[in-house]
Amino acid sequence: MAYVLKQKLCPFGLSNNPNGYMDTISYITIHNTGNYASYANAANHADYLYRGSDGQATSWHYTVDASEVWQSFEDSRMCWHTANTTGNRNSIGVEICTNDRINFPKACDNAARLTADLLKRHGLSLNAVVQHNVWSGKDCPYEIRAGEWGVNWARFLNLTGMYYSGAASPGQNYPSYPGYLIGLGSAGDYVLSLQNYLNDIAGYYPSIPALTADGEFGPATQRAVIEFQRLFELTTDGIVGRSTWEKIVSVHSSLNSGGAGETPGADYPPYPGYPLNVGSSGEYVLIMQNYLNAIAREHPSIPILTADGKFGQATRQAVIEFQRLFGLTADGVIGRNTWDKIISVYSMLNSGNENKPPEMNYPAYPGYLIRVGASGEYVEIIQSYLNAISRYYPSIPGLTADGQFGPATQRAVMEFQRLFGLTADGIIGQNTWDTIVSAYSGFQGYAGTAAYTGRASAAYAPVNQIADPAAGTGYSQDTLWLLLLLLIC
Repeated sequence: MAYVLKQKLCPFGLSNNPNGYMDTISYITIHNTGNYASYANAANHADYLYRGSDGQATSWHYTVDASEVWQSFEDSRMCWHTANTTGNRNSIGVEICTNDRINFPKACDNAARLTADLLKRHGLSLNAVVQHNVWSGKDCPYEIRAGEWGVNWARFLNLTGMYYSGAASPGQNYPSYPGYLIGLGSAGDYVLSLQNYLNDIAGYYPSIPALTADGEFGPATQRAVIEFQRLFELTTDGIVGRSTWEKIVSVHSSLNSGGAGETPGADYPPYPGYPLNVGSSGEYVLIMQNYLNAIAREHPSIPILTADGKFGQATRQAVIEFQRLFGLTADGVIGRNTWDKIISVYSMLNSGNENKPPEMNYPAYPGYLIRVGASGEYVEIIQSYLNAISRYYPSIPGLTADGQFGPATQRAVMEFQRLFGLTADGIIGQNTWDTIVSAYSGFQGYAGTAAYTGRASAAYAPVNQIADPAAGTGYSQDTLWLLLLLLIC
């Protein structure tokens, strides 16, 4: 195993677990912690569990981040992590930390290695790896289910399968170029290895489409190879010869060893010379859809797109929201200015440069009350912001951002007001407007804003109550956030 395994095993007698043993070990259940605080790493989660989860009835076996794995309970101990009796009594719980967006793929890589080791240790097949969702219906592991930050469920299972089968065993040499061209119609182990490698690389370069790793070189694999070749300045013929094979192996090896990977010289394509709008299609549209999806993970008011290379109304709405957020003319057309801004924002996120955030433009209060019957751009803005905030406060109902202030919007506003200590009248005045904008901007994580970073844990634990070792406080993030908002207001 290439990950670092540490233990802080919890004794019997704590209130956060049943203090017994499982009936069988039949499944490995995967969770995401849902905690974005910078200090919410595996070690601090292990401390949280060792403290008895601060009185909460929640526990799991392993916590994984980009650097290490912490084991809190022996594999045979029963834990409360699925909200389901069968799940708790028959599955090992693995929580993947979400505190480090840039290194989340590495955390998933460590989790895949751990999961493969657990499967081998307990004589299980890959079919034993399940999401928390199957036990309780909870949207967990959220980031993986949503394809957050370049890792989706298919990719996680493919990676686990590679480590389980030994195709990507740590320390094992990569296979040499087979000595013949691999292209459409090829099949077998070499194709399977390429597909797995490309899926891993796509976690860092999301314009490479995800593949079904089946060992069959079809049109989807050809498109992935072409995109890889384009990114790394190779001949874009969709054929894997010696040069492409060795470049794929080189990039995968760099990423798999924890490095930042190679920076492709043609990573960010130049403006094509003509605007993209409704009805456009092709490679440039596909690139923009992939980049917008990546940006949407940091700016959730941008809707997630199906990256199909077709510029329809959904893509137009995503472009309009991007343009509105970044102070461009919100016409839904990707001209040179919008193209360059999308590239700039995506490049900044992809490089992990969080100290120089792009310029954000949050609209000022319009100067009049917004209530039932109102309509227009300001209503649509508030609806979009409330939808983004509701990801962290699920009691706020989701809205259709149509610019019409009806009863549903009124209910969402009232719930926001109740949560944030405002008069719950369903009317947006200066205080409510400023608080919504402040909360939304905080979720974007930009300097100078008070960013709330906690969300209820995938295992039903308020893990945002982990103490910040630097601050020396045990106050919950919810409490600190509310206090800060009271000061602002």
